[in-house]
Parts: sequence; C-alpha cells; structure tokens
Amino acid sequence: MKGLSEKQAYIVVKTILEYYNEHGQMGEKLGEFIDRIKIDKFRKDGKVRTSL
Repeated sequence: MKGLSEKQAYIVVKTILEYYNEHGQMGEKLGEFIDRIKIDKFRKDGKVRTSL
C-alpha cells in the first residue's frame, strides 16, 4: 500500500482497528492478533482491498 494519501492511510488504520476491536481476544495485543489471523483472513473478510 505504497503511496497512500493521508486520508487513505487514516481509513486503512481505522479499518484495521475496527476489525481488531470486533475480532480480537481480551488482552490480545494488536501484533499478536495480526499474527493469529493472518492477512489472508483479513482480506477474505473483505476488510482490505489490494488497492485504494
């Protein structure tokens, strides 16, 4: 996701944090959550587009 505008970067971060809030386990750190779910699951759920 190179070359994102500030607004696009904000949307990406907001989307990640919302997904983490919905699917993270109590006390789980964001990095651990990302390692657990893998980017493929995140993409499969339609949260990440390959391009903005």
